[in-house]
Amino acid sequence: MPRDWLLHLRRDVTIRRVAQQAGLLYVSGLLTTVLTLGQQLSTAALLGVSDYGRLATIAATSTLILLLLDVRTWELGTKLLSEDASTRDVESGRVITRLASIELGLGALAGALLLVLANPLATHLLKDPELATAVRVACIALPIRLLSQGVCVALLRLEERYGWLAVRSVVAAALRLLLMSGAAFLGFGVTGVVAASVIAEFVSATILVAVILPTHHRVAGDHPLIDLRKPRNWSEHRRMLRTLWVSASLKGFQLETFVPLAAALTSPAQVGLLRVGLDVASVTSRVTAPLAIVLSPRIVASLRAGDRRASVRLLRQSNAALIALVAPVAVLLLLCTAWLLPSLAPEAHGITPVAMLLTIGMAVNAVSQWVRPAVVGLGIVREQNRLSLLLTALSLGALVLGTLAFDSVGAASAMAAFLVLYALFSAHLVVRRLGGFAILSLRSK
Repeated sequence: MPRDWLLHLRRDVTIRRVAQQAGLLYVSGLLTTVLTLGQQLSTAALLGVSDYGRLATIAATSTLILLLLDVRTWELGTKLLSEDASTRDVESGRVITRLASIELGLGALAGALLLVLANPLATHLLKDPELATAVRVACIALPIRLLSQGVCVALLRLEERYGWLAVRSVVAAALRLLLMSGAAFLGFGVTGVVAASVIAEFVSATILVAVILPTHHRVAGDHPLIDLRKPRNWSEHRRMLRTLWVSASLKGFQLETFVPLAAALTSPAQVGLLRVGLDVASVTSRVTAPLAIVLSPRIVASLRAGDRRASVRLLRQSNAALIALVAPVAVLLLLCTAWLLPSLAPEAHGITPVAMLLTIGMAVNAVSQWVRPAVVGLGIVREQNRLSLLLTALSLGALVLGTLAFDSVGAASAMAAFLVLYALFSAHLVVRRLGGFAILSLRSK
């Protein structure tokens, strides 16, 4: 490793500009991470490992259903809202109305599907039929969750309303900490904690709508936000939604399958260990999210422009910057999981190997966040899809065998292996297309 690579990063003009743009999101992201981790650990301690495992199963099943129906409207919205500035004032209302309607419709369908599954989920996975009520309560939030991560967020990012996005993120995390941990402290159990999370979702969505109204007015002037007419070339864009769904949801679908499948194979206590380990390990991804938000459109635009030298340089800078950010966080988490976490949760025997395995996998995944926009920019999404299908099949098989043999440690091993292999092979696709391993150099110049 070159001794001066951090100095290169600090002096690089592009990295400094990206850091300035991501600064507010990064600060809010750190605060959100602290609040979220506090909520997760306090809720786990107050509910107990078994009930926290049941709560995790409800959350993972809800997310899995959303992944099945999420057609990546925010990605298409970003493309359509930034394509043609000359018609943006007219088209923005049509695009937002059409895509938001799709989000609400698919969210309602997801809620209906989870409602149908409430009784079998409570009986067979949660192993407590009375928790069917908690599952039904979770259904309410699904349309709002899909709307809150869709085209409205894309518009705010395009208009650089990062301050409001940061406020919304911190307020939502603080509400979850207050309401969910409070519900657990007051003895409302799993159902009360789920209801608290639904309330937090509605407050977050309300903030989003309040910010969208003036933002759209600034973009479109007097043109209405709600416009039921079809956007231009809608048939083509509808086909693109299908492609985006396949390309971007495979990995998320695979990861969210782990917890429900583990719940079917082992005890709620073991699922709770797996969930706590994931909560700790996911800190690595949360701290890099603001940087990834700013880097992604730059990477896609650079590769689309066809300048190989500039693209390789930007990818090298991105790789180095992400390593600089992730490495100390990952080391700190590994130290905490080895010494601090067992003392905080003495009843959670076996948490250390689970959390350490997942931290390694999540850290590698966090460093590779430059890979996905590079894949999109290079037009090799189908190759990554084939890789995803192969690794998904192998990892799910490993999950079944590992969980049956080693409980939560086996499940964590399968998940960590998937994350590492997916990142490495996806990076290889990009490196092979660009013709060299210079991207992986830590030098920013």
